[in-house]
Amino acid sequence: MKTNKSLLLLLTLPFFVMSCKKNVSHEITMAKIHMLNEAQLIEMDCGHIHDFWRTTINARYGAYVDRKGWWISESSSRGGDGVFVCDFNEALSYYLRGEQHKYLTEQIDAYQDSCKFYIAKLKDAKSSQQKACEQVRIAYRALQSYEQCSSDPTGSLMTYTRDCNEKQSRFIDEYREIDNILEFE
Repeated sequence: MKTNKSLLLLLTLPFFVMSCKKNVSHEITMAKIHMLNEAQLIEMDCGHIHDFWRTTINARYGAYVDRKGWWISESSSRGGDGVFVCDFNEALSYYLRGEQHKYLTEQIDAYQDSCKFYIAKLKDAKSSQQKACEQVRIAYRALQSYEQCSSDPTGSLMTYTRDCNEKQSRFIDEYREIDNILEFE
């Protein structure tokens, strides 16, 4: 029996299209998961920076610590080798060079690489899911902006806190919009 190749193609085309759509949905889902994990680490790191800042201000005015400064130790405990500093910038520089920040930064970088990988796969998305794919890119740009709060803390405590909150809110709004778009597709 002779097979008609065009008929075979027409019969397998719906499965191929569904498979492509499933792969795009999978890529979107994976990008979303990695963005959320990255955002969680950024929030944690920003929280540490905020706490350093707030405690230093309180210590300067005697409201938090008796010695009006920071005890910076390589280990997590207050004992052992360490340095006592009174200046926030000096304390922050110790934190930014420390193991905890390095670990969080490495994890953030790993999630960024994963997000970039999945977002790159979305370039060939079909027109039906193109809007959702573009929203993933927008959410990722908002996440990168939020990440700057972790990698480059600037301003005063009040402006740093406001900027972090605004950038986090923007990311959350853009992230939620992905689900809104997918819900109507």
